[in-house]
Amino acid sequence: MNKENLQNQTEDHNQLENKTTDIKFNKKESYSLAPKNLSEAMDFAKMLASSTFVPDNYKRKPGDIVAAMQFGHEVGLGPMQSLKNIAVINGNPCIWGDAMLALVQSHPAFEYIKEEDDGETATCIIKRKGDPEHIVKFSMEDAKNAGLLARKGTWQTYPKRMRQMRARGFALRDKFADALNGLITREEAQDYNVSLETHQKKSGSTKIIHKALTDEQLNKIIYLLQALEVSKENINIWTKQLDIEDFSELSYIQAEECIEKLQKRLIKKENEE
Repeated sequence: MNKENLQNQTEDHNQLENKTTDIKFNKKESYSLAPKNLSEAMDFAKMLASSTFVPDNYKRKPGDIVAAMQFGHEVGLGPMQSLKNIAVINGNPCIWGDAMLALVQSHPAFEYIKEEDDGETATCIIKRKGDPEHIVKFSMEDAKNAGLLARKGTWQTYPKRMRQMRARGFALRDKFADALNGLITREEAQDYNVSLETHQKKSGSTKIIHKALTDEQLNKIIYLLQALEVSKENINIWTKQLDIEDFSELSYIQAEECIEKLQKRLIKKENEE
């Protein structure tokens, strides 16, 4: 074989390798409509807002779509994942409980999660690398105290699922706040809506609702009661003294006072241990 033929074969081989490399590279490319700037985001949102492929709460609302996509992007969700899993309820951005779990499971510090239910109480055990197990429980008694059993709805038809989502939501937020960026579960946000509607029926005034405790306050009160393992009897005594049926009826000021007392008791308990 002469030198010229050998050179030609070498060139042909190199060209074939380059083509093969190009083919492999193209296979790795993924097709995405994710906007790259605000202008593209608005155009994309307008298109989606007029489609039948988005949830009803996003139809004809391109501004809400852009906000949801941006919020989702900040926690690691794609545009369509954001629209499917993120909503705003009572002014709070929230996410479906299963999507929240998926975000946490993709976090580099996630180790494992265990969920149990004995028919009355849901338990969520979450483990973050380098930290001890974190255990959160949510019972039907907790739901009653929060005013969640006051009307027919998901707590009557799917109590096990609702207990699970409450325990999971608290546990995930406690240990992976950095991954969730303030998001609560959609199931929890809907629960707050039930409590507020119950308060409206009893008060007969929308103005009183706006002066009532916030979602964050109710969430904190429930968490502190669980952490302190306050008995049903003591909770009943407390609510009776406040002339309410459950903690969802507290005013904003009453809720602040309640939280302060519970926090002091929790600090005292931790110091004693």
